[in-house]
Amino acid sequence: MTVEQTRPPYTKSAFPYGVLYAAAALVLVDQASEFITGLAPYRWSSVEWRFGAFGLLVGRTTSLILFDALFVIAAGARGDWRALRVMAVLHAGLAAAVLAGLALFGLDFLEFKHQVPPQMLPSVYYATGRAAVISVLVALYGIVAAVGLFRATRPRGGRPNDAGGVVLVTGGHGRRHG
Repeated sequence: MTVEQTRPPYTKSAFPYGVLYAAAALVLVDQASEFITGLAPYRWSSVEWRFGAFGLLVGRTTSLILFDALFVIAAGARGDWRALRVMAVLHAGLAAAVLAGLALFGLDFLEFKHQVPPQMLPSVYYATGRAAVISVLVALYGIVAAVGLFRATRPRGGRPNDAGGVVLVTGGHGRRHG
């Protein structure tokens, strides 16, 4: 029996996957547009702006995990190993980018804290700590996801495996045998 013959009837249709892909795209566009418009006007030379921009970006990353989950579930259920391999590369890139961004954020923090009134310093420390913790967790998530996706899409026996395609094994559709 092939994997296709053992899939439940709903997985033979592309519609459920299309819905998941559409939902993932909607989350991605919503979060990206909110981030981009929330940063205007862009002032790359301002340490205050860069500090706030990184904090805003870190706040958006946890929402983007919903996009990630929807896309990976749909691609995995379809057995689309190429899409999963692309996601593995994106996760590895995300981890590297977040860690690089965290290093730059740290440098901005060292400069920014001298510009803040003393009564505001505790808020700046809390915001910095939150951004740092979330950044490290997002980087770890990216690394773990990248490794898992690379392993799931590793070719075995000269061809890629099913990369998480749904396989349902039943005992005769609920009927008793014997």
